[in-house]
Amino acid sequence: MYKIFFENRCIILTDCKENVMQENNEIVLFYPYSKKQELKTIIKLFDANPEIKKICIYSVELPKLLDKFLDYFKLVKAAGGLVKNENKEVLSIFRNNVWDLPKGHLEKNEKKKVGAIREVQEECGLDDLRIVRELPQTFHTYYMENKRILKITYWYEMLYKGNKIPRPQTKEGITKAEWVKVQDIKNVYKNTFASLNDILKYV
Repeated sequence: MYKIFFENRCIILTDCKENVMQENNEIVLFYPYSKKQELKTIIKLFDANPEIKKICIYSVELPKLLDKFLDYFKLVKAAGGLVKNENKEVLSIFRNNVWDLPKGHLEKNEKKKVGAIREVQEECGLDDLRIVRELPQTFHTYYMENKRILKITYWYEMLYKGNKIPRPQTKEGITKAEWVKVQDIKNVYKNTFASLNDILKYV
């Protein structure tokens, strides 16, 4: 299953529509995938009707469906980290008035793991990071110069064993970089991006 977020709404691509749940009487539309041209129509419908919270497109050929869907967007790739210390606290940043995890655009020809570590180092000033495991990708869309962009973010769980105090990269709009206790995660991340919630499940 893939969730492509349009702010706090999403289009879900799946090979099993029964896995898609309706919450709080929200409007969810279901479409079987048959041909590529229909995807463009569905995307336009979703864009034009903000009262629709979810659209589910389903096909037994899920990888093919994802590839065809992505063809309608300019793709941008990023990488980031769900970083934990030895106290099981989570490294969190406050960027542009929203709580977030450290992440950023991949440089040309940069490996995903290398980029994820680099972004954590740059945004929080921490070195000696070790990747523990790969986490699911997230997808979210936004407009830039009247073009719909789709950003794919590759996530990695990381471990930090040092004792440096995180330092926010202020030139990137980050005003806080701090360790958040597990019991405080839900409260802190009430103010975050919808696409981040699936990554926070791995805390």
